[in-house]
Amino acid sequence: MALVSGTNDEAGAINGATQQRRVEDGELDPRTLALGMGEQRILVGGTVQTHRNDPRTGVENRALCVVRDIRDESIDLTSVSDGGEIRRVSRDYALDHLQPAYASAVHGIQGETTDAAVVGPGVDAAGLYVGPDARAAPEGGRDYRSDRCGGNCAGRSRTRCGRRT
Repeated sequence: MALVSGTNDEAGAINGATQQRRVEDGELDPRTLALGMGEQRILVGGTVQTHRNDPRTGVENRALCVVRDIRDESIDLTSVSDGGEIRRVSRDYALDHLQPAYASAVHGIQGETTDAAVVGPGVDAAGLYVGPDARAAPEGGRDYRSDRCGGNCAGRSRTRCGRRT
């Protein structure tokens, strides 16, 4: 499932709240961290998105990854799109080009495939390429689902670096 907001600020708020919830649930350990864009916390096990190509490390712009390790000078990322290969980026790269990615602004989600998308207020289907069935979602959003794959959408659904969202 994709969480889609109308603005980067809204996506940032959702990302921060989701990350904090994962910390409170014991899924992420806040004791080892790096700083990402806007000084957002990057935590081991967290879902992140890159925001710049880096041919030296093989990182592609807008890659969705899981943080595997945080070291003194670097961060190890695993991306589903390249078969799970580990990419090592510098902490400087993270500070300028890495952020938590549990939600995306509508312009950042365009072109991705998903079997479901919960979109926030102010976002309509014109900004998304999704299935034709829209259902009501909590708090004024819309839930767009594609049932064309007969309920078995694993091969076509959006994942965030190995964790289905």
